Amino acid sequence: MFSTDREAVIASARARGVRGFVIGGYTPETFGAARSLRSSSVRVGVGVHPWAVEEHDDVTLDRWFAELPGLLAGADALGEVGLDRLRARRFGRDLDRQSNRMRAALAIGREVGRPIVLHVVHAHPEAQVLVRHAGALPALVVHGFVGPTELARGWLALGAHLSFGPVALRSDRTLEAARCVPLDRLLIESDSPHGSALPEHQGPGVVVAIAAAIAERRRDLLPTIAEATRTNAERIFFAG
Repeated sequence: MFSTDREAVIASARARGVRGFVIGGYTPETFGAARSLRSSSVRVGVGVHPWAVEEHDDVTLDRWFAELPGLLAGADALGEVGLDRLRARRFGRDLDRQSNRMRAALAIGREVGRPIVLHVVHAHPEAQVLVRHAGALPALVVHGFVGPTELARGWLALGAHLSFGPVALRSDRTLEAARCVPLDRLLIESDSPHGSALPEHQGPGVVVAIAAAIAERRRDLLPTIAEATRTNAERIFFAG
């Protein structure tokens, strides 16, 4: 998605006030295409997504994880990595396979010092245990956060940043959770093209609507949320 109309999508987002873009990584094999888009306003990650962990054999995964430290020299973040219980169930597995790979990814992130972007679905307690035992980590982002306030506070206690995507526009409990996030830990994202099945929520420009919804729920001004999330994204992904 967006491969044929990328320039128009970016131009539309810029017209709505979006100034920076972060491309999450799925596998090292896709990093080259993403890396070619890197610029002063586009940052890229490289990782082995938990979906990819389920889709590929151990030989391939071992090779990819061996490549990650070197590839991170040309990347801005490690990720996406994490746990997805729904995807594990689709393959008839428990979380052990993904947990082992997430543990390895956290160790690489700690060693290399790149921010870590986590994909976590229906496995937050298990992911939090792995983070808790991983030692001192660089900036940690739970992307596309979905869940109640109690869950958000658990991640905040671990020092994580929480990034809210289009689900916050239709999940009241997720939008409510944004109220407890300190401004210096708050991020917003489009998660396009996977963040929403609704056509009106596709594309990076949706972050404006997300920021407005969070501002209204928190009783903050929209410029306050926009400035805080911009500052946080620049500090985490655009400092280098």
